[in-house]
Amino acid sequence: MQQDIESGARSVVLRDYGNGVKVELCTLFGVIEPFPSHFHDYYMVGVVAGGNRRLTVGGRDFDLMCGDLLVINPGDPHSCESADGTKLEYRSFSIAAPVMDALLADFGVSYDAARGPLFPEPIMRDPGLFALALDCHVQGCEDGDECGRASNAEPFYLFFERLLAESSARRDELGSAAAVPDSEAVASVCRFIEQGYRSKMTLDDMADAGGMGRYALIRAFTREKGITPYRYLLTLRIIEARSLLAAGAGPAEVAAKLGFADQAHFGRTFKEVTGVSPGAYRASRFLGGK
Repeated sequence: MQQDIESGARSVVLRDYGNGVKVELCTLFGVIEPFPSHFHDYYMVGVVAGGNRRLTVGGRDFDLMCGDLLVINPGDPHSCESADGTKLEYRSFSIAAPVMDALLADFGVSYDAARGPLFPEPIMRDPGLFALALDCHVQGCEDGDECGRASNAEPFYLFFERLLAESSARRDELGSAAAVPDSEAVASVCRFIEQGYRSKMTLDDMADAGGMGRYALIRAFTREKGITPYRYLLTLRIIEARSLLAAGAGPAEVAAKLGFADQAHFGRTFKEVTGVSPGAYRASRFLGGK
């Protein structure tokens, strides 16, 4: 059941399309603030229904316009801000990697990770595909029972079958760029952050882990990962925070568990990345599910 969150402008629902395919549908209307650099542990497919943004993905800049589809792979650092002062109207599908694997198997789409990411380019411009995506999202938000089961899964499967087929064709057309391995110093810092992100951690701690100075770390880390080390740390915390909130943990408990200075700091960071407050997200995923 969809929640009325923040005057209906921002909402999240979890929709079950059957056979283990559960997808998070997010709606953000009237957004003017920027989204700082971050990444996800899931695939994100976005529908830009209004507003124009300046988008950066992996260090590359794009113009994101009304009528575009945005497709982001897990781990791809990205950020955006308003390009002309227009407010963003945005709908997105968040799809966990195992769910995407199941969809690929259902649709018979060939995907070899060694050839490059599933979505080789972040923007797709196809009016027919955009219309399918918009219809799928609107129906998904409106048509669900009290347990979150979709009353009609057909629009979802029609849209994603075409999305994946076109993505496969684009990968064949574009080819795959050879991946540049991370330096050992940056890899060491990544491991340090991944193992200790729940604890308080300073830039000096990270620099020591990489055996370099603070400014050298920021330059090297950002060049290789497309995100600063501190934003990398915060993103890992937000990824786990989503899971904890969805399981019913309160914002204060999550803030303390994940090393934030206080609940206010956690709340600001969570909303910066997701577009909704921790309390609204918890209500939609935990209380709404019950």
